[in-house]
Amino acid sequence: MRSWIAGIVGLLVVGGSALAQGVAPIGGPFQVNAYTTKQQQQPQVAKDDQGDFVAVWRSLGSYGDDAGESIQARRFAANGQPKDVDFQVNTYTHAGQEWPDVAVGPQGDFVVVWKSTYSDGLDTSWSIQGQRFDASGSPVGIQFEVNAYTTGGQSHPEVARDPQGNFVVVWQSLGSYGADNVWESIQALRFDDTGTPVGAQFQVNSYTSQNQYPARVGVDEQGDFVVVWGSKGSYGTDLGKGWSIQAQLYENDGTPDGGQFQVNTYTTSHQNRPNIAVNAAGDFVVT
Repeated sequence: MRSWIAGIVGLLVVGGSALAQGVAPIGGPFQVNAYTTKQQQQPQVAKDDQGDFVAVWRSLGSYGDDAGESIQARRFAANGQPKDVDFQVNTYTHAGQEWPDVAVGPQGDFVVVWKSTYSDGLDTSWSIQGQRFDASGSPVGIQFEVNAYTTGGQSHPEVARDPQGNFVVVWQSLGSYGADNVWESIQALRFDDTGTPVGAQFQVNSYTSQNQYPARVGVDEQGDFVVVWGSKGSYGTDLGKGWSIQAQLYENDGTPDGGQFQVNTYTTSHQNRPNIAVNAAGDFVVT
């Protein structure tokens, strides 16, 4: 994983060139959801190497068998034309499903993760669920539970994958197996291309004095990854009662690459809700 400073400089140069040339929309706005009864919220989107993309969102009701809060998805071609109608991601339909995220492979296969109130698994409170799909949108295997730690609530998952199909899920947990067993912590678990967990669930944040929330993750072509999140306080210069942006780099085997570090240099008031983008070489930018 290259330095985050190099990533920011590189993207600023590219971005400056693109902005100088102007940016124009391709076509007009279009509606993603075909199911229009009640509310659709919390959308996320990811694309493959051909530009085809998958959108996921939370829906109150669905075309499927979930009359409550369900997770819906729809596939689109690179030109914005839908490949199919909305389809239901979750098979467990008791209580609410929300906060979905999606990661798409180079050839269009994808994985969706979300927060579920209860589950078919071991977690009888808020859990993190997942489902894999092939490039045609057909489920691969069954819905699975991501989190092994089931005490307290698990929420706000994010997923990223490498070109080989390995993926990483990160989320917010009330407590953990690690040192942060009281406050909200950032947890993660790696999976191989068959959806099998690689190693055990692990704690991302080493600073544990107060709450950590929420997390984002990005992966490069080699499978190295970086996690960013909001932290109340920090090891760095942002020591007050406000929120700071923290990050941790990892090698593709899950080994930390250095220690947790502070992203923001402006420390007045609050910094929160980060996002991240990583390129093939491992350069990245945090906003």
